[in-house]
Amino acid sequence: MWEKIQAKITAAGAQNPPMAKKISAWARKQGLAGGAAEQFGNAKPMFYGLANKLVFSKVREKLGLDRCRMARHVGCADLAGYAGVLLVARPAAVTKSSA
Repeated sequence: MWEKIQAKITAAGAQNPPMAKKISAWARKQGLAGGAAEQFGNAKPMFYGLANKLVFSKVREKLGLDRCRMARHVGCADLAGYAGVLLVARPAAVTKSSA
């Protein structure tokens, strides 16, 4: 499933103008760094919130993930891709379970 999301994002991104591609690449780096920071309990990069506001929120909306309340992934080797960034970039109240 995540491979299909990744393919859809890549196909849509290929049609973007050069400046949008640069912004997307920058946002992806921020998201990957933020995901790694979250895993290790460190602070997210300074511009992580900006990347979320400019890019991730819009991509999640187009994919319908803005309505997703919980996402679970078990044993997925390649969530380091863009789809993984989208899940990590969600607000904390949405991604954490209330166990």
